[in-house]
Amino acid sequence: MDDKFLYQLREQPNTGFVNQLRKKLQQESIAPKQGLGGFIQSILSNKRLLQAAALMAVFAIIITTISPARALVISLLANVGGMAFEVTTDYPGDHDDSEETIWPRVMSVDEALAAFPHSIHLPAGLSSEYVLNDEVQVYVGEDAGPFANTIEFEWLSDTNRVSLRVTDRDPGMAEIVAPDALEEITLDETHPAVLIRGGWDADDQVWSNNDNWIRLRWVMDELTYELAGPDQEQLIAIAQSILK
Repeated sequence: MDDKFLYQLREQPNTGFVNQLRKKLQQESIAPKQGLGGFIQSILSNKRLLQAAALMAVFAIIITTISPARALVISLLANVGGMAFEVTTDYPGDHDDSEETIWPRVMSVDEALAAFPHSIHLPAGLSSEYVLNDEVQVYVGEDAGPFANTIEFEWLSDTNRVSLRVTDRDPGMAEIVAPDALEEITLDETHPAVLIRGGWDADDQVWSNNDNWIRLRWVMDELTYELAGPDQEQLIAIAQSILK
């Protein structure tokens, strides 16, 4: 006896039931799993989502590992004395050895004043112990690049020196400084100014808040004046003599 009769007696299932069961099995086989696994699976199956996630991960690494980017995140812009500054606790940027060095033209006082494209005021408040150096540094012309239209004077005594820089550079271009480096003062009723202490120590890679060298900056006649020296009160007196 063979088993052919068993196949002959087998009852065929309902066609509608078979079709519904097939559809249900197909839907369950292609539906993504729920929860975290399903979310990850949906991202991996979508190229655009995967690329966006990768870019976000790279950006997060850049922010937390590269110094200039990290400094940008934790810095803030400040307007002090009508001039812009970027205040940060971090390293202001890596030195690029490929940057071009721009050298000034050295002239006598009379030559420098004639070459400089703006009329300026020189101080009258220096004591007789200070002598004006006749070698004035001037940045003019296309070769001066970002330093164009800048002139620098220096007065020397036996123990100290005082320098004056005048430029038509936009005071809205922010200089990077350390926290607590700035102090706003007034030279007179119409001339606010800012005292800047310290600077970046490239050797030790830290901010140096050295009170032995102070800068005093203000804007006058659309030019930015900056005095530098070791004595704050002396710098203020010299600046006030320039205003007269």
